[in-house]
Amino acid sequence: RRVDGKLEEPVELRLVLWTDGRLELESEVGDDPDDNILTTHVEATLVKKKGGWADNRPEGDVHDLNQLRKMCPEEVGIDLMYSFGVRCGLPLQPRFRCVRHVQKHDRLGF
Repeated sequence: RRVDGKLEEPVELRLVLWTDGRLELESEVGDDPDDNILTTHVEATLVKKKGGWADNRPEGDVHDLNQLRKMCPEEVGIDLMYSFGVRCGLPLQPRFRCVRHVQKHDRLGF
């Protein structure tokens, strides 16, 4: 919960790796083990393949930026893009804003 633009309590994120290949990203709020709130944000399965990433890159992993620009001709104002984060509780200050240019079209964007 946010109070005056800041988190009410510090939140620690934990990456939990299970021996069967599952992984979870979770957070816990509260010091009392009987009255804390545990939230799982991400659940996934780690799949190890022979040859690693270099031998198993998905098709479409390499993109032509000029082609993407043509596919997404509409520019999005950078302040507008970051305003969505503010409404979701992620008010990034200018020094943390690494994205400087966004273009979109229908359900595509880069």
